[in-house]
Amino acid sequence: MRIEFWLDFICPMTYLTHKNLTEAIKELGLQNYEFYYRSFQVKEADFSGDVVDLFLEHHCNQSKESNIKFLEDNFPNYRNFKFYNTNLAHQLSHLSKHQKKAVETNTAIFEAYFEDGLDISNKDVLMSIAKNVGLDLNDSEITLDTRCYTNQIAINKENASGRGIVEIPHIRVNVKNNYNGYLSKEEIKNTLIDIINKKGVKFEVCGELCEF
Repeated sequence: MRIEFWLDFICPMTYLTHKNLTEAIKELGLQNYEFYYRSFQVKEADFSGDVVDLFLEHHCNQSKESNIKFLEDNFPNYRNFKFYNTNLAHQLSHLSKHQKKAVETNTAIFEAYFEDGLDISNKDVLMSIAKNVGLDLNDSEITLDTRCYTNQIAINKENASGRGIVEIPHIRVNVKNNYNGYLSKEEIKNTLIDIINKKGVKFEVCGELCEF
């Protein structure tokens, strides 16, 4: 099974869906699967507007009212969320793929922003995350200083647009099964079980930037 997840680190729905997805995979005891993170940086430039408007911009398949209710129900302090440019966080995320620490790193970045209220555009914050999850610190510092994954970050978002993916979070399973927006843990479990129980095509994986 091939699972792909498009994300940005300041999106509340993406944070909760990621948490539900990783817990669902663990609780189901999945063994034969590959998990690929795809960057979807919502703002590449500085942003001084209402961060809530930024959230809503990438949840176009639901009404503004339902999105606001979701925020009110799950994040009572959502109006206090701050915008941080997530480019450096995505740089570290891409490095973590190569060091087999992607789930741990992405989880830690999400938690730093949503649970600890930290500035995830700050190099020191990200270096602390790198240390805590066991990334190579020299590689992490070089990555954050040189932004060497800039092309990969841009390509991930361009590829999403080419596939009609304009909303995050977005989960794609075995290439042909696509799911937009927030999903509960039970919805994810039921979706994965349904796919497992169906006979399908086995796709050969040739790398992060493959086109299907």
